[in-house]
Amino acid sequence: MAKLIHSIQSWIGLSSDTKPSNPLVGSTFHESDTGEMFVYDGDIWTEDLRMIYAVSEGLTF
Repeated sequence: MAKLIHSIQSWIGLSSDTKPSNPLVGSTFHESDTGEMFVYDGDIWTEDLRMIYAVSEGLTF
């Protein structure tokens, strides 16, 4: 059964900004100057590569 999560937070800032500490798992941080997206996994902010993977899977050469 799918669950609706109301507690995920999203931030937008610069790559030079300090990312929020102790966010909720699954929260995101978008660096507006680089276009990079990060997701909080419960311990650290990691680069969110889901869109890159999704786009690359759809490309045909």
